[in-house]
Amino acid sequence: MVRISALTLLAFAVSALAAPQAPAESGAPEQVLDLAGNPVSAEKAKELQGMDGQLAKLDEQLFASFSQEQKDLSEAVEKNGEALDGSLDKLFSSFNEEQKNLDKQYGELSTKAERALCPAAGAAAPAGAQVKARFKPARKPVARLRKFH
Repeated sequence: MVRISALTLLAFAVSALAAPQAPAESGAPEQVLDLAGNPVSAEKAKELQGMDGQLAKLDEQLFASFSQEQKDLSEAVEKNGEALDGSLDKLFSSFNEEQKNLDKQYGELSTKAERALCPAAGAAAPAGAQVKARFKPARKPVARLRKFH
């Protein structure tokens, strides 16, 4: 269990450090890459950017609906990797129906977006490919963090 938590923390740290930085304003639209690091079509890029906007909106709605206790638990999840499992379970069990629905919508849309970035249906992403992907939500809500359980 400790090894899994340590690996999870390491994965978060590496992904945060290796995440691409915002490009300088060049006037050209940002290129969206799939999990293999290849550019996606303009149509798919537009669809993914729409999903990114929806994810951000759902994330903001969910976080804005948190009570102070839920905000404290959310901060504990982000800051304290050793308490990740317990804090996530506590946070999720404290959700009201609206928050559970928003979290579920976020999880479904996030999964759909990740699948859209895969080079082929059912294909596994190559090791480290998530670092190359430029389609990343700014914050990691509960639905996204729960994938590591």
